[in-house]
Amino acid sequence: MRRFVIVLFIVFIAFTLRVHLLGNQELRGDEGFSWNYIQDPLLEIVPRILREGDPQPPIHYWLLWLWVKFTGDSEFAMRALSASLSLLLVPLTYHFARKLWDNDSTVGIIAASIMAIHPQQIWLAQDVRNMYQLALAPLLVATILLPKVMFQISEVFKTSEIFGIRLRESALITSLRAFFAKQSQSRSEIASSQSALLAMTGYITCGVIAIYSHYYALFFLIAHGGYVLAHTRDLKNITRWIIAGVAIGAVFAPWVIAILPVYSQGQLADPTSLSLIKYTLAVFGDLTSGSPFPEWQKMIGVVGFAILCLIALGARSKDLIYPLTAILVPFIGIYAVTIQRSTFNSFYFVFAAPAAYLIAAVALQKIFHAQRQVGASIMVAVIFFFGVGLQNNYSSLDYSKTRGMRQVAARLAEAAQPGDVYLANFPDPVQGYYIRHLKLDHQMQPTRTDFDPPQVNAALQSLVKDHRVWHVPVRAAMWDQNAYVQSQLNQIAIVAEDNAFYKMRLTLYLPLTAATPLDVRFENGIRLTGFYYSGHRLTLLWTTATPPTANYTVFVHYLAYDDFTTLGHDTQPTRPTTTWKNGETIVDARLIPVPPDMPHGEYRLDVGMYDEGGKRLKIKDSGEDHVLLPMRVMIP
Repeated sequence: MRRFVIVLFIVFIAFTLRVHLLGNQELRGDEGFSWNYIQDPLLEIVPRILREGDPQPPIHYWLLWLWVKFTGDSEFAMRALSASLSLLLVPLTYHFARKLWDNDSTVGIIAASIMAIHPQQIWLAQDVRNMYQLALAPLLVATILLPKVMFQISEVFKTSEIFGIRLRESALITSLRAFFAKQSQSRSEIASSQSALLAMTGYITCGVIAIYSHYYALFFLIAHGGYVLAHTRDLKNITRWIIAGVAIGAVFAPWVIAILPVYSQGQLADPTSLSLIKYTLAVFGDLTSGSPFPEWQKMIGVVGFAILCLIALGARSKDLIYPLTAILVPFIGIYAVTIQRSTFNSFYFVFAAPAAYLIAAVALQKIFHAQRQVGASIMVAVIFFFGVGLQNNYSSLDYSKTRGMRQVAARLAEAAQPGDVYLANFPDPVQGYYIRHLKLDHQMQPTRTDFDPPQVNAALQSLVKDHRVWHVPVRAAMWDQNAYVQSQLNQIAIVAEDNAFYKMRLTLYLPLTAATPLDVRFENGIRLTGFYYSGHRLTLLWTTATPPTANYTVFVHYLAYDDFTTLGHDTQPTRPTTTWKNGETIVDARLIPVPPDMPHGEYRLDVGMYDEGGKRLKIKDSGEDHVLLPMRVMIP
């Protein structure tokens, strides 16, 4: 009863940490992909995975699809599924560690406590991508069932364990064995066969669920071989485990046959340049500390775990074969895949977490038994260290998933007009998620990585000719990484507003027809054909009948009523005038910073040009060297 209360308390702590600020941060990119997939009908998810080569098997998407039908698709609701599955890992880790360490409840409690408060586990629990918990839960159950898969009931009974209670070798056990030996042989055989069949069925089922949730679950199952070889040399027992593995492989084979040709042309045809050293530091940094730490602090966790491993090795070495194998096999397997696949996240190594927590629990128990004060101090230090990580995870923008899309959506809801277009330059489903309730035409340019610039230019020209366009530029590797779309829009449209929301920008582009028309003819064939002013941002539209032979500077002055220049802004045009071509329209946008001590009142703007020697260009009709724009600017 006491152990039950302790485990229940640990589960309560885990629940509190997982639901705290669960929906506070925005969705990250991969979470957006999960939401995007469940917009399709349930039966269309698998064909889409096969068509697009998505790197995840289908169970995650199926379960999330069903979940949101009842809970809705808010950040909190979608992440609640991951948090629930993560919570299940805590008692399973207790049973996992206790079972593997000779029914030692203390080891189980320590391992479950680490699972409950580890920053990596909290981060994953507060992420829509629940495939990691969805795979780990059945993998832990499979590990708990593994002894029964290998051994007959009579052999399991010889371990002197009944319902998880460790019994001493005594006359009582001898009497019990004698009693059961006298029972009907047929009854014993039937019970043994039924139990073995249930264990085998459960193991296979768990393995199938795990590997259909995440491919890297395969390495966890392979690592079971370490347990098998450490606990038996009987070929019959080894054969039972092999048969179970073959059965799992047989059920998974149809999916492999369908998806492998797709992956060979996509996911597995993009080698990485990640070195083994960087890979090792990344995965062990996340495994021991979690992501919300600076790199140097992660190394503290890595060193600490290495010391605990050395201490644990002084315990029963035979029982450590499996947990060490369960770390080594995923480590090698994931890196082998990473060599062929550029996409990598350090939290992929979470499949080694239960084994790592078991080793840490064994070492901490050993230290605590030898030196209680030292052991207690280390445990307090670990809790403090994890607490720092959790604080960073919850509140630090440096480790937050939030990029500013909520503010983008709020501004769009406030200012977007009927007929406006939302233009993305990257297939980011998170943008689609946050504007899903807005009545905006959502378009994307370029439409592929190897885009044709003239084709993109034509599409953008057509788009901004008659529409107001809201654009959120994203610099993504392999997709418009040089912000080509943004640079083109700056040349063919008017920037009406440019908002910065944390890591995101939202720019409103207007057609050139939104400008106030002018016809001011300067010398050398240069004409000022229009202007647009908004929020201290002035856009001038220039054209030329004859390409200029000199580079000119454009000046803009804020004039008070006495025509005294209060503020001047002299810069080169967006493009040097010597690059201007006959007949083209030059969009010359400039942001004019207004100092906070500038006197309040109404101002006029005058505009002109001068050459490299400072000589101003004259206006042909009037002979003036500047033009007053027909507008007033109010400085509040």
